[in-house]
Amino acid sequence: MNAVVNGPKGTVGLTETVFTPQQAQVGFGPLGVWGGLLAAGLSTRMGRSKALIPFGDETLLERAFAALIGGGVNHVLVCLRAADLEAVKHSDWWVRAVDQKVLSWVCPRGEPQLSSSVRLLCETQKGKALLLHQVDRPFVTKRHVAKFLEDFGSHGSTVVAQFQGTQVPPILLPNDQMERALPALAGDRGMAPLFASGVLAFRELDFTTDILFPLDVDTPADLERALSLAFDLVRQVNEDCQPNSRNKKE
Repeated sequence: MNAVVNGPKGTVGLTETVFTPQQAQVGFGPLGVWGGLLAAGLSTRMGRSKALIPFGDETLLERAFAALIGGGVNHVLVCLRAADLEAVKHSDWWVRAVDQKVLSWVCPRGEPQLSSSVRLLCETQKGKALLLHQVDRPFVTKRHVAKFLEDFGSHGSTVVAQFQGTQVPPILLPNDQMERALPALAGDRGMAPLFASGVLAFRELDFTTDILFPLDVDTPADLERALSLAFDLVRQVNEDCQPNSRNKKE
């Protein structure tokens, strides 16, 4: 089932990016990379759907979508539960994105595990490669996504993020690697099995200097900490942009 989506609100602060019709034209670029957004988890430890949780001026789902589109993917395919689809499908950003033909979705049946959601995204997408991203990683930004696409454009191979020597999501899978990758996935173990020796040959992007990059939001405490870190970061950026008292006098 296809859908049209409106871009994220153009608010200042924690909002990842402003979605515009011009950005939708990225979908006709030469790389043909789709974004696969994993948002169908049961969120047991959180106690409510993580996809719909507000994060500043947007939801985690809206933020993750904006990072993928803003970073340059052609199209975003979201895997989410039917109840969450009902909750978002009339929102402005969702409607606008669907109208611009940069958003579609799949709803798994039953109680999906991460492995089955990844498989569903891989089997449904129509790009040349799929950048798999998880909705509960709010500090993966359009800048990170752009680096994945840049590396794939230069080398055409699987690309994995690395943080302090450990492989972490996202992962960019070319179509010719999906048949090798999918059998390695099982249950709710995440994408870690894909990084095991011998499963895939991949290139690494080192984000060790970006201390917020690997943080995910699994529990209410995680969310509180992530929001605190995000607001601290925004405040620091705003302070750095302010002229100091000496410059004001000059």
